[in-house]
Amino acid sequence: MKKLKKFISLVAAAALLVMVPGGNVLTASAEEPAAYYVRYVAGDNEWRFQRGSSWDDNAEHRELYYMQQDIKDGDTVVIDGTGTLNVTLNARLGNLTLNNASTVVVTTNGIDSCYVLGSSVAAVNGDITNAYVYDTSSVTFNNSISTLQILGSSDINANVTVAGTVGHLIGKDNTTTYYDFYNVAAGKLVISNGTVKTEESDYSTTPSDTASGTAQQSTAPAQESSSQTSAQTTQASQSSDADEYDDVPKTGESNLILWLAAAAVICLGGSYGLKRSAK
Repeated sequence: MKKLKKFISLVAAAALLVMVPGGNVLTASAEEPAAYYVRYVAGDNEWRFQRGSSWDDNAEHRELYYMQQDIKDGDTVVIDGTGTLNVTLNARLGNLTLNNASTVVVTTNGIDSCYVLGSSVAAVNGDITNAYVYDTSSVTFNNSISTLQILGSSDINANVTVAGTVGHLIGKDNTTTYYDFYNVAAGKLVISNGTVKTEESDYSTTPSDTASGTAQQSTAPAQESSSQTSAQTTQASQSSDADEYDDVPKTGESNLILWLAAAAVICLGGSYGLKRSAK
C-alpha cells in the first residue's frame, strides 16, 4: 500500500510539471534597460565605464570590454571626455549621448535617439531614428537617419555629413527655424557651420507620404544644456521601457489557479484509486 501511495504521488507531481509551460516557470518578466557612462580616465590612460547615467569619481570603474560583453538592445550609453576612442557596441541602443567627446568612433546595430553635444568630434555607425546635433559639434553619420535636427541656443554652428539618407532635416535655434527639408538623398547631406551645402535637387522642401511619418518624431528643445539633455533622455528611455514592461504577458498571474486545480484533480483521482484498492 505504501509503495502504491508513493507511486501515485510521483505520477501527480510529474503530470503537474508537464502541464506547466517551461517546466515549472510560472512567470515572465521584461529585463530593464541598463545605463552606461563612459569616460577617459587620465590616471589609467584609457577609457573606462561605470553603470548608471552619471559619473562618480569615488566609485569603481571597469574596462570597456565588460560593457561590450553585457550590452543589449535598448541600453543607454553616454560617452564623455577627450581622448581617441573606437568602440563597437553590438546592440541597438535606446540612447547614445556624446558629450564633448573628441575623436570618437562608435559602431552600433542602430540607435533610437542619438545626441551629439558641445564640441564633440565623432563618427557614428548604425541607422538612427532621431539624431540631435548641438553647438559646435562635428559628426559624420555613416548610415541613414529618420529625423535629424541641428540645434543651438541663439544660432546653429554644427558640422555634419551623412552617408545614408535623411527622411527629415530641421535646423533651428530658440527663435528661428533656418531650414526644414525632406528626403535628402543618400550621401548628399553636408552641413558646414550650420549651413546646408547640399544641392537643392538632392532634397525636397515638402514632405512625401514617407516623410510625413518621420516628421512626427519627438523634438529636443534647443535651449537645454548638454547635461540636462543627457539626463532627461536617459530618464525618458527608462520610462518608455517601463511602460513596455506592463504589456509583457505575466503567464503566472492568470494561469496559476488552473495549474493548482489540475493538481487537485490528479490528487483526488489518486485518492479515489487508493480507496478502491483498499476495498
